[in-house]
Amino acid sequence: SMSALPRFILSNKKRALRASAAALVTASKAVFMNEYTNLTHLSTLTKMMNPQNILNKGFAIVKVQDQIVSQSGRIEVGSEVQIQMATEELTAKITSKKTL
Repeated sequence: SMSALPRFILSNKKRALRASAAALVTASKAVFMNEYTNLTHLSTLTKMMNPQNILNKGFAIVKVQDQIVSQSGRIEVGSEVQIQMATEELTAKITSKKTL
């Protein structure tokens, strides 16, 4: 009958809408889980790279005039350096320099 057709169309549209809503929920959960995993990874990396954590493992930061030095070119025999450790900072005078 003619009255059954609109109900049939409406029923199909409702079913399709429910399926789309369910797919949207599933997809959004997957996106959030992926982003949560990325955020957790970045948080772990940030903690690992924290200078204090590196110092706690026994490493030190060498400074000349309060500037971090990664190459010895700025350090001359006779100059003073600061050595930052996990819980204290030392001042040292360079008595010799050798290329490795």
